[in-house]
Amino acid sequence: MTARGSRFRKLRAVVLDWAGTAVDFGSIAPTEAFVRALSRFGLTAGAKDVRSFMGLAKRDHARALLGLESLRVQWRSLYDRDPTETDVDEVYALVESLLRSVAAERCDPIPGLLEMAKALRANGIRIGSTTGYSREVMASVIEASARAGYSADCVVTPRTDLPGRPAPWMMCECARLLDVYPMDAIVKIGDTAADVEEARNAGTWAVGLAMSGNECGLDLEEYRALDPTRAEEIRRAATAKLTAAGAHFVVDGPWDCMPVLERIEELLRSGLGPAAAGARSAAELRSAVPDNPYLLLTPGPLSTSKGVRAAMLRDWCTWDREYNDIVQGLRSRLVALLGPKASSEYSAVPMQGSGTFAPEALRSPIITSFLDPESPGWSFEAFYEALKARGFVLYPGKISKARTFRVGTIGDVFPRDFRRLGAAVREIR
Repeated sequence: MTARGSRFRKLRAVVLDWAGTAVDFGSIAPTEAFVRALSRFGLTAGAKDVRSFMGLAKRDHARALLGLESLRVQWRSLYDRDPTETDVDEVYALVESLLRSVAAERCDPIPGLLEMAKALRANGIRIGSTTGYSREVMASVIEASARAGYSADCVVTPRTDLPGRPAPWMMCECARLLDVYPMDAIVKIGDTAADVEEARNAGTWAVGLAMSGNECGLDLEEYRALDPTRAEEIRRAATAKLTAAGAHFVVDGPWDCMPVLERIEELLRSGLGPAAAGARSAAELRSAVPDNPYLLLTPGPLSTSKGVRAAMLRDWCTWDREYNDIVQGLRSRLVALLGPKASSEYSAVPMQGSGTFAPEALRSPIITSFLDPESPGWSFEAFYEALKARGFVLYPGKISKARTFRVGTIGDVFPRDFRRLGAAVREIR
């Protein structure tokens, strides 16, 4: 059943992966565990080797790695024989031991996850999960994630009688535990090709994440520091790989998923299920439902020409990837100022200003207002002077009963400028 007033009538459940999808931006924990475990056997494996099999059950992952010719050559040199199933068991046991501590340390929710989970539950959508981690590893991950504000309605792990990805059985078990059917009514979201294959084999929708997990392979700070050109190169390569695996849609991370889920709802209402949709190109699926239907009620100041005002009727700006990355980075950094666990309780909401001064051709599209932190030690004047000394000038709040300050993105402003601003704010703390 969906919630009364829900905008979802056909979509009933979303199943998420864990590392790289829900928590652990960049899927760092399993990569580190495998690299460290293999090194203890005298083997040198790069992160790229480890990531090529990410998403599999960890025993299968260990077996696949020891099957790589580059590692088999190293093994023969060290032990005068090929690796055996017993060796696979030993590598797997060490990986498990490392993961039980490492995975629990990397359980910060990925940006956008908590907001998505809240929206799904508000609409009566169940949240399931599958993972390549064992039940023993997941015990600490589940506990740490719950403390950070995220939990799933069910957690399915691979076991002897329930093979992991790319087999469909964990998805089928999720459907059983959630009491959701048909499989058309389920969406799987994950950051690896194995996630996508698992979904397609189970007959569900598949949404791949290009930038938050395995395919990008960077932690959150590294991702935010990416040069835009390099980010686009990674995005294209990841999108191509996940699409080749069968993803119906590929987006950057959890922060982009709700519009896709709404699109899938519309496709389901039109009678198109995941099997039939899989035969269509990504472009056809995108065009099946109009992009960005949101209209601006005040499209630009009265001084603009009729042509410009017509072009501004649709809210294109906030759907631009680079713009979204900048705003999301600012929001996350502002919330982080309140403490390490603040993201589970607070969110920074940008508010667009409407005053203009410079001629239209020279104007930046936004002035963003931020609420003053609710901290006994907060002083806008001190914050203003400290930032000014570092080359940044803020504005005091305006036309609001709430106490706010404003950040104006005026002139040639680039992601590196926002990274400098974030670093300056951290210094002032």
